[in-house]
Amino acid sequence: MRRSNGCPRFRDTTRRRSSMKPTRIGERLVQLGAISRTELKKAIAQQENTGQPLGAVCEELLGVDPRVVERAWAEQYAELVADLEPRLRAFDAECPGIVSRRQAWQFAVLPLRYENGALVVATLAERLAQARRFLSTLVPGAVILLVTDAASLARALQKHHPFPGMSADVLTRRRAA
Repeated sequence: MRRSNGCPRFRDTTRRRSSMKPTRIGERLVQLGAISRTELKKAIAQQENTGQPLGAVCEELLGVDPRVVERAWAEQYAELVADLEPRLRAFDAECPGIVSRRQAWQFAVLPLRYENGALVVATLAERLAQARRFLSTLVPGAVILLVTDAASLARALQKHHPFPGMSADVLTRRRAA
């Protein structure tokens, strides 16, 4: 299944928090100052002609940094998901062993369970793109990413992947470039 983000293996199974529509990625790029409204119109016209994802069009046509597109995508994705604290408690016993404790903390990922053959993994909105890239190299099948807050993820990681000195602060610290 190919998604609008261009990744065939990651399915969007999110539920909206409310009836409000999420901010479209083009609008996010305007809000972030990456493109102007005029450039957005030009990119949308190009997208309609090519069928490419808007983020890819903005990268190629307008020279938008791929990291900015990933940030806009992650913010859009986070806006779509519901509060997942209760869902972090439902584990398949084998799933935490899919990643090492170092990987779990380094990439802010916690494999939870399988749903309809897809691995369900919790992560943070700000680490979503990184988690997606990491899991694409590790997991052979489909992956469903669930976004939660740092405190909830840290509690679950401490329970299933205890690592001395790790906390919610470690999960949200930006990696040095």
